[in-house]
Amino acid sequence: MAWYTDRGWMSNKNDSRGYLNSEFCDNVDMFLDFAFSNEAVVDTRLNIHGETIREIKCPCYKCQNISYRDRATVQEHLYKEGLDENIEEENLDWVDDRARETWVKYKECLVNKYGKEQCKHPKSVDKDLWIQASGGIKKGKVYGLSNVSDSYTHGRQNPEIERLNKVIDELVKEKDEEKERMDGVIEGLAAENETMRNRMENFERMLKVMAQGGQSSSYG
Repeated sequence: MAWYTDRGWMSNKNDSRGYLNSEFCDNVDMFLDFAFSNEAVVDTRLNIHGETIREIKCPCYKCQNISYRDRATVQEHLYKEGLDENIEEENLDWVDDRARETWVKYKECLVNKYGKEQCKHPKSVDKDLWIQASGGIKKGKVYGLSNVSDSYTHGRQNPEIERLNKVIDELVKEKDEEKERMDGVIEGLAAENETMRNRMENFERMLKVMAQGGQSSSYG
């Protein structure tokens, strides 16, 4: 059973003993895999610490597909609150005809590769199968999986890599500036040392001249 085409699992959050239903948990994980793979609905930003935050609208009964949450929080909410079955598909921004067709093809590819038992299917999206199901890489992009397409093309980099490269560039720049500053200090000290050495040599010559003059006077 696919979470996308059959919503029966949404009402079976708990089993007969009151524990979380394993099928419900599996479908929640697959839902999150697909949702977070679609950059069109993921809000990506950097926090004050420079860390990349990725969030989607949480479809639990509490958040009602309004508040943005990260993956761990959405999963926790769905496990605790359950998924709002009254949310219409058209209100789920990432759902469209192409997404449905791509997901169905992807599920078929999963069955062909791993078998019909969902427990044998990977918990995260199989990138190669998704590329196959979505029609391949076109102009350096993969439909619904742009973050993965970057790993297949070298012309683009994801925001996290760009941020790290920027930090590295800034550190290198700071190091170069510090080196230039230290070189200037060393050069200044060397010049000052040379000046002091010249002064000492002049003083020594003057003392010798004065000493020689004193000796001549005493003899006279």
